Amino acid sequence: MLENLKKYTILKKVERNILLEIYNLLIKKIIKYYFISIYILTYYYILKAMSLSFRIRGSLYKKEEVQMISENFKKRVFVLEVYDNPLYKDYLIFDLIQEKCSFIDGFNIGDFLIVDFNIKGREYKKEGYQNKYFITLQAWRVAKDETTATDPNNTNVEINNQENSSIEGNSVNNEEDDLPF
Repeated sequence: MLENLKKYTILKKVERNILLEIYNLLIKKIIKYYFISIYILTYYYILKAMSLSFRIRGSLYKKEEVQMISENFKKRVFVLEVYDNPLYKDYLIFDLIQEKCSFIDGFNIGDFLIVDFNIKGREYKKEGYQNKYFITLQAWRVAKDETTATDPNNTNVEINNQENSSIEGNSVNNEEDDLPF
């Protein structure tokens, strides 16, 4: 009987140790997968935010003063002159809101800038009128463009990387291309 009691206690200790090991493994797995899921969610939201963001280069054409829209909301508008087409300049209006209003304080008219922004769309409804839709470009980062400051012709990297381009005759090269026209 004493021998059976010893076997029983040994089995209980072994069983308890096995259960503790399983418990520790489960806790470690749960913690591991918890942090992996947080990492995946963080990565997802970063990618989502990045996919809605855009970047453009140009020179500061105009900056307005801060407008107090309400007691809790302020915005500032600035205009960026963009040289996507060498024949025509584009003027894009950007909004800075709340604490971002001071982002362009350190820049002067004519400075070359890199602007990171989001595109926002709104619907305006009024009884008896047709609905209107508005698009705004909300800047969230403004930085001085050092590459353009040294070479004023390099205002848009994507355009100026095309080598041997010619505006006359709408031909890029004398090489054959696969376009049907």
